[in-house]
Amino acid sequence: MSLTPRLHEIELLEAIARAWEAPQPLPPTHRELVEATSYQSTSAIAYQLDCFAAKGWITREPGRSRALWLTPLAAAWAWKRGIAPVSPRYSQPD
Repeated sequence: MSLTPRLHEIELLEAIARAWEAPQPLPPTHRELVEATSYQSTSAIAYQLDCFAAKGWITREPGRSRALWLTPLAAAWAWKRGIAPVSPRYSQPD
């Protein structure tokens, strides 16, 4: 069964948020995101992350590996879905 574009977005955001739940939370690599989702390539992940950045859902630091954070907007969304990521870039909503 193929996912709709919106479900692909949700799947990817959930994978990013869950990476912050790990015992030693680190932002996921593109390869880790491919393995955690139904995306088929790292270039598809890179494209979708560019779209997320344009929408204001994530922030990234160019040239740094694993420099990927959910913005407060996306963190609130993840928190409401029962995913509680931990990041120095934002605080959990009240």
